[in-house]
Amino acid sequence: MKTKLYCTFLGSFMFFVSASSQQDPEIKPLFIRVYNGQGVKISKGRLFSINEEGLVLQRGRNTDTIATADIARIKTKRALGRAMGIGAILGGTAGAIAGANSGSSLDNLFTDFGASESTNFDTAGLFSFGLIGAAIGTGTGALSGVFNKPNAFEIQGQESQLLNFKAAVQKGDR
Repeated sequence: MKTKLYCTFLGSFMFFVSASSQQDPEIKPLFIRVYNGQGVKISKGRLFSINEEGLVLQRGRNTDTIATADIARIKTKRALGRAMGIGAILGGTAGAIAGANSGSSLDNLFTDFGASESTNFDTAGLFSFGLIGAAIGTGTGALSGVFNKPNAFEIQGQESQLLNFKAAVQKGDR
């Protein structure tokens, strides 16, 4: 029994060490978008590795290799719309839960909230609090997205510019 346990532990350890050793240890996970010379986004994902030939992006379980000659611009971080969308979903969900728990009607929306005797489940409270929460969440996401400005790196198919991008990523200038 101990032999099976040791073999399982050793096999798992070797698998995780080999899986983690494939990524460039100097590059921290960074979401980037890659654009070609016409300004069209050709790929996006988490940065996996960078070398003279190009860069490797990871999207889920798949990897995408992009040649240096195809890269004109790299933008880091995510767009403002993503932060607003996540804020709207979280705020709307929290508001809908609060509205469903309040059990109030649209006429007594704010006076019945938190009353000790709860009425039956009312969809007016659910939708109205959901909309209010979604609006607040969208505003919060927009506010947080304003401070999360993406950086743009001009590559224009040059290996030296790609290596400068690699140095900036390693240094932490994202």
